[in-house]
Amino acid sequence: MLLPYAIDDIFGLVANVEGYREFLPWCRESRVIDKNDNELVASIQVVVAGHSEKMVTRNILEPHTRIGLELVKGPFSSFAGEWRFSDLRIGCKATLDLSFEFHGWLLRLVGPRAIEIAIDRVLTAFTDQARKSLKSCE
Repeated sequence: MLLPYAIDDIFGLVANVEGYREFLPWCRESRVIDKNDNELVASIQVVVAGHSEKMVTRNILEPHTRIGLELVKGPFSSFAGEWRFSDLRIGCKATLDLSFEFHGWLLRLVGPRAIEIAIDRVLTAFTDQARKSLKSCE
């Protein structure tokens, strides 16, 4: 995502897990369980097709550069992810890379194409929230 906002602001938006329930699709609850300067452990509850699932991640914070995501508990047999942030002086670039495998039932429920669509919706939700809540660099 190329965004006309300060890198500090976009990093803060992504790191503010407690705010996710306000704008992310399917997010019913989001909260920080534990936090220090370099990491936070957070819980997110999502509802998909009437089924509720909770995921707990450890988020490694490297301010203004990256947020690494590690699975603590959730509906995945494996999960790793990373947000990366680059300062473009007139805004910033934010990318999200995810690698995961679901336990059997959820993958059968939604399918691979639906997962791609869901990730696109999540990125769109972050972009829309930035437009609503942040001041543009332009």
